[in-house]
Amino acid sequence: MHKQRLLDLADHLEFGKLGHDKFDFSIWSRRANLENSCGTAGCALGECPFLFPNDWKFHNGIANTRRPSYKNNPGALSSAVEFFDITFTEASHLFLPMEQQTWLYGKKLLFDASRKEVADNIRDFVNAKSTPYKALKIFIKTKLNDLIEALS
Repeated sequence: MHKQRLLDLADHLEFGKLGHDKFDFSIWSRRANLENSCGTAGCALGECPFLFPNDWKFHNGIANTRRPSYKNNPGALSSAVEFFDITFTEASHLFLPMEQQTWLYGKKLLFDASRKEVADNIRDFVNAKSTPYKALKIFIKTKLNDLIEALS
């Protein structure tokens, strides 16, 4: 795991000037619609070409979307796997709505998650991965709480 890259992204999301006009966890990157001038929107991976311009680029997607990618990797999520040195499941946890591994790393993020919530999720993930057995403790605690609730 490239811990510092993930923490830099979390700090950028929470405190930095975004490259998009609006943070939107549900889309990689959307260009302004010329008819209604709605501005640009993007998620955490959609910010990578702004934060890491020597490594990430945008490629045209369908309609008004752009796909962020690392080097010449064709997929945004597989680019995250390669750039941050994480698994596909971990990348899904960090960068896709409703794909969080709550039993390992924390809470569920919905499509309307704020930039701060996504940044906090990244930091929680880094902390859990950096602390031996922390993820296992969270898993056991969650399962025990589920069991107690089921027995009540």
